[in-house]
Amino acid sequence: MPITKSAKKALKRSTKQNTYNQPVKNKMKDAIKAVRQKIKKGQELTENDVKTTYSAVDKALKAKIIKKKNAANKKSKIATLVNKSKKAA
Repeated sequence: MPITKSAKKALKRSTKQNTYNQPVKNKMKDAIKAVRQKIKKGQELTENDVKTTYSAVDKALKAKIIKKKNAANKKSKIATLVNKSKKAA
């Protein structure tokens, strides 16, 4: 437990930020996971699936939950997976 006044404030701020950030982060992770599972099962991806995943990543970036290059990396990996699945089909 924090002892100093500033540490108590930092803990309070950290828990507030965590309660706001966690749903956004989970939504992003779930969207990525859903796309990967569809590709793994061989199901056809709609354009909407990819858009919602990109949107979730962009929202996490906008909220500063993930960094710019991390977001770009995630979007690139999704695009690569989608392209590979299209070639295989």
